[in-house]
This record gives sequence, structure tokens and C-alpha cells, in this order.
Amino acid sequence: MISVAPAFKKCPACGKRVPADESGCVCGRDMSGVPVFQPQSSAAPEPGPRSKVCLCGCENSADKADCGRCGRPIDHIEDSEPGSVLYLFLSADHKCCVRVTGAPLMLGRGAAQCQPYLDAKGAVSREHLKLTVMEDGALFATDISRYGTWHNGKPMPKGRARPAHDGDEFSLCSPAGTDSSVPFRLRRVSEQPPC
Repeated sequence: MISVAPAFKKCPACGKRVPADESGCVCGRDMSGVPVFQPQSSAAPEPGPRSKVCLCGCENSADKADCGRCGRPIDHIEDSEPGSVLYLFLSADHKCCVRVTGAPLMLGRGAAQCQPYLDAKGAVSREHLKLTVMEDGALFATDISRYGTWHNGKPMPKGRARPAHDGDEFSLCSPAGTDSSVPFRLRRVSEQPPC
């Protein structure tokens, strides 16, 4: 199996990595004309034991029925390769949980992740929020919606990748706490040995 890290641009102003398809950096620098770097592909490790990632962010062995950290039942959670789930994007009511891996992910009514949940929320765009994990594990979120996204209580600029961190709060459509908001929290999957 071959894994390829996503292409990126290095901002000449601040030195941060920006997803290749983004037009600007978080520092405000226009990224037009900045060269794109495509990391070399590398052979992935041989498939090994499977794991399950609990809503608390703990990675457990796939044969466990309950989470080793919080005790929640995990037998209903789809298993994956250990280390493949890097972040959880979890709705405030815990009815929608998106597992973010290294591949760019689109969140919205047109996406496969949480589609029934997001379809019930009227103002969520078909393609609302793009999540991109960089080679170094850093996560960037880009608002590509019509109605807006709030990150830690502040409106996100359209089309500009913003760094996101464990515990950050996102609200689709309107600020958190309003009737039309669709709140989510970002959780980084535990980097410690499986629970």
C-alpha cells in the first residue's frame, strides 16, 4: 500500500504550510504563484491489528467492547487501522461524529459523512467546511459555505485555511448558541498507546 501526503504551499511570509488548493494563508498572504510541494510517496506499514476510536478520542483495540478510558460502549464503532484516525469532528449533541484521516474531507449536506444529520439542518451548505490534515499532522479548516462558519466564536474568512486544534469549537451557519447554529468540537485522537 502506498500513502501520499497532501500537496502544500509554504507561505513566504510566515513559513506555514497551506493546502495546495487554498488561495491564501492564515497570515493574510496571497498564495497565488507560490510553488506547490508534493511530498514523495512512501510504502505504508503492513496491515496489523485493527482499532476503534471512541468519542472521547481514545484509540482502543478492535476486540474491546468498551472504551478503556471512559468506559463507553464501542462495539458499534467501525474499526480502522491503528493511527489512521487523527481527529474527531463531533457534534455538540453527539449525534454526528466525523473521523478525520489524512485525506482531505468535505463536510456538508452533499458529503457522505453525517449526511442525514446535516440534511435536517436547513442552512448547512452542500459543501460547507473542508478539513485538511497536513503531513506533520496539523489540521486546517476552510469555510467554503454560503452561510458561514464560526471558529471559536469568530467568523471564518471564506476560502482561507485556518489552523485548527484539539478542543476548538466550530459552528456551521451561525454563531454558537443561536437557533440555527450547528455546533461541533474538534478532538485530536490520543497519541498515547491504545487504551
